[in-house]
Amino acid sequence: MEAEDRLQLFTMENRPLATCAGDQALFSSVYSILVQQLPREPMEWRRSYGRPPKMIHLEANFVQFKEELIPKEGNRALLTFPFLHIFWTDCCDTEVYKATAKDEITKWQNILKAYSSVDWLIVVVESDAKKKNKTNILPRTSIVDKIRNDFCNKQSDRCVVLSDPLKDSARTQESWNVFFAKLRTLLLMSFTKNLGKFEDDMRTMREKRTEAGWSFSAYFMVQEELAFVFEMLQQYEDALVQYDELDALFTQYIVNYGAGDGANWLTSFCQPVRSWNGLVLRKPIDMDKRELIQRNQATLLDLRSYLFSRQCTLLVLLQRPWEVAQRALQLLHNCVQELKLLEVSVPVGALDCWVFLSCLEVLQRIEGCCERAVLDSNCGHTVGLWAYATEKLKSLGNQCGLVTEGGPDSEDLNRTVDVLAGLGTERSETANSPQSPYKTLNEALSSVEAFEKHYLELSYMAMEMYKTIGRVRSAQLLGKELADFYMRKGEPEKAESYLQEALRTYLSEGWALLIAHTRKQLAECQKRLQQTQNYLQTSSLLASDQCLAETERIHYCQEILKMATMPHAQQEERVPLGMEGFARLRRLRLEPAGAVVHMGGTLDMELTIHSLMPVAVPLDQLSLHLHLSPAKGAGRGGEGAARAGTATGTVVFAGAGSGRGGGQTGVELYELHDRSPSDNSLTSSSIVCKNMHLLLRRQESCGSIERSTAPLPEDSARSLHVAALVLQPGDNNVTFTAQAKELPPLMAVLSPQTLYGVRADISPPLGVGMCKMGTLCSLEVSIVRLSDLTDSDQDEALSQSDGLCTTRLMYEVVDNSSNWAVCGKSSGVISMPVSASATHKVHMEVMPLFAGFLPFPDITLHKYLPFQACPSGQTEAVADSWLENDVLALDRCGEEQQEGGSVRSRGSTQSGGSGEHKPPALPLPRLLPFCSGQVYNGSARRQVLVLPTQDDHVLEVSVT
Repeated sequence: MEAEDRLQLFTMENRPLATCAGDQALFSSVYSILVQQLPREPMEWRRSYGRPPKMIHLEANFVQFKEELIPKEGNRALLTFPFLHIFWTDCCDTEVYKATAKDEITKWQNILKAYSSVDWLIVVVESDAKKKNKTNILPRTSIVDKIRNDFCNKQSDRCVVLSDPLKDSARTQESWNVFFAKLRTLLLMSFTKNLGKFEDDMRTMREKRTEAGWSFSAYFMVQEELAFVFEMLQQYEDALVQYDELDALFTQYIVNYGAGDGANWLTSFCQPVRSWNGLVLRKPIDMDKRELIQRNQATLLDLRSYLFSRQCTLLVLLQRPWEVAQRALQLLHNCVQELKLLEVSVPVGALDCWVFLSCLEVLQRIEGCCERAVLDSNCGHTVGLWAYATEKLKSLGNQCGLVTEGGPDSEDLNRTVDVLAGLGTERSETANSPQSPYKTLNEALSSVEAFEKHYLELSYMAMEMYKTIGRVRSAQLLGKELADFYMRKGEPEKAESYLQEALRTYLSEGWALLIAHTRKQLAECQKRLQQTQNYLQTSSLLASDQCLAETERIHYCQEILKMATMPHAQQEERVPLGMEGFARLRRLRLEPAGAVVHMGGTLDMELTIHSLMPVAVPLDQLSLHLHLSPAKGAGRGGEGAARAGTATGTVVFAGAGSGRGGGQTGVELYELHDRSPSDNSLTSSSIVCKNMHLLLRRQESCGSIERSTAPLPEDSARSLHVAALVLQPGDNNVTFTAQAKELPPLMAVLSPQTLYGVRADISPPLGVGMCKMGTLCSLEVSIVRLSDLTDSDQDEALSQSDGLCTTRLMYEVVDNSSNWAVCGKSSGVISMPVSASATHKVHMEVMPLFAGFLPFPDITLHKYLPFQACPSGQTEAVADSWLENDVLALDRCGEEQQEGGSVRSRGSTQSGGSGEHKPPALPLPRLLPFCSGQVYNGSARRQVLVLPTQDDHVLEVSVT
């Protein structure tokens, strides 16, 4: 049988076979009626083993009877099995019947008996026109009775009569109805009987799989025959089950092989991979790969490719294209692991080619059966394939030297030729497609420019899909891959933004390993960009990161020390670095304990510093900057008040040794065990995250990260020094001694002077005991001045009127964790007296979006610097006019464009809507951030309990 014939044989247009013997001219005259009318009425198909009945429309292929069509013993080919044999005759003359018709029927039945075939039917066609031409004609019943007596015995229903089948009369229609009812019944009975026997034989064959000599390929062909039969009956779900069972059986044997229990037949699938042209999904059956399986010559990729192509065809017929994408992604990942498990020899780049081509083939197959709007709205199902194709294309680019600054060398070019050789020639079904996977891969590997074009297109497409469906973390992982691509191409300036964006998310969510890995990439990027301060700051954080190996931490520490030991002439400028990467403050012990020293006395301060560096760090000098303030009411209990504040003489710093920033949500896990109800044995165990809704919610964008706050300028009058000090890894005790000045008693404080205190309180609505999700709550923000006028207040924001010093501050209430919705104005400008205990309160409404213990919204303060002076003096007047009740009505001129308004940074301009004449735009005020420690947020770590909304859903239960 030729390949083209075999392809036709196994296509989905196949129908059950029925042979026709006897008068072929008579059969041909009614053939078209048979084919059209047989599937008109549905039949109830009842199957064995308690399977539910189904309504099917039975079709058949009517072919001329030949003895060769009757299957021999042991032949399992159901598709070529004739389920019913029909003998056609229009004999109405006794002499003709005795002379020829009876002998023909006898010969026909003897052949059927020789093959034990009992599914047959004799059709007698009556024609009034023929009766008129005959004189020696018995009544119709005589011929039929004679046939029934001679051949049917106790099966009289095996002989039916058709009356004038080509006429349009009630009698003809009635005879056709009787005939079709009998034909459908006999066909379905034969089909059910033979199918049941086939299934029994198949189960017997499967049960022998542990015996020597059992072949999976042979069994595959048998069960696929059953799948073909179900597909032939348009029972696509049952056909899919057969392929799923074959898939599961083969997978289980591979798993057993990995556990040391390998079957002998599995070795035939372990032959080296020599072709990697991807999946074939554009035709119902890949006959080439099927023949390889039939001849037991298929590789693992051949079997998996063919099996998935059949599953894909059935899923498309079932209108489940998204399941095709899901299964394809699992298949590709599993095949990579199975090849490793079976230790199959795979040429370099071959597997990447196979995966890349397969991803594009699946995507194009899905695009062929879905409209563009449907594809766009369901991109969540296909984005995994786009991302996997991007990953494999990048891997191929690395192997072929297409992701380097210098381009591919001769060895890379030879590898490219070898990789493309394994693709073979393009398939005929895609030869006319301008964007076939074959052409795309060949073009991508043809040059550096073509590769970059295709890789960036795939990357941006996958990133956009991830962002569309809300999978921001996955988009950022692709961004990190893009950053690596740009670094390899020698373009670090394009890589930095992707790394910063990913690092921002990992820091906010506390992914320690991802933070360490991303910081390493960012440090390399900053080093190439010669960003000295940023590079040293990142190096300090990496040197103190416990997730890195000791050798890596020492390397980054040496990078910092190398810069510190450079001659001053080679250093560009003094580089201030934050202390968070170097050390932690543990505690401070004061002597005397009350920290009160009279004139002429000294104050000893023993500071415990925990060095985070992996090696000893020599310091030329360690400076401690102090804030010295006179005790209030000296001589009137002032000393007692100071002593009461630090009675023990030891201050333990909050969060000492904590490696995580404040406000981060911790992972709450608990174990879940599933036990058998019969013997209480453990069947499964898992770990469940209780607060997943908090951990996996999207984080809003925020400002730049990992910026070190510059230390305060040295003030020799307010600083203490220790020279020639070496900080060892771990805790170090350093003692400072302070001499009393002309201030009476004094207090020594370690941090920069704290100027303002901010505290927030959230209360439920009146009459409600606790906050509830989705209900407006009251937020009161209190801003308190903690000290009188200091040197740090001397700036442009300070103003004096009638001896009262005031400064302008801008407050802003935001929630970057998406826990709260801030209602109304969330920012404003206040005029704050520069005197201790001065207080300003702001009220607004917030709405909790989640239930549970929610952290308070973030509250930030900035110095609000006035406009630049102008000759007319109008600018200050405009600025003053914006102050209403100590709150800034922000950006009123542009409120048509931006609801609520905004305050922009230095150099920004304010633009109004078009269509109206607007006055000349004025430069907006400037915002100046406070130094670290100058603002204390007392609500930074506070939480409030929010109750969930009441669930009013009603569950109806019906008991019968």
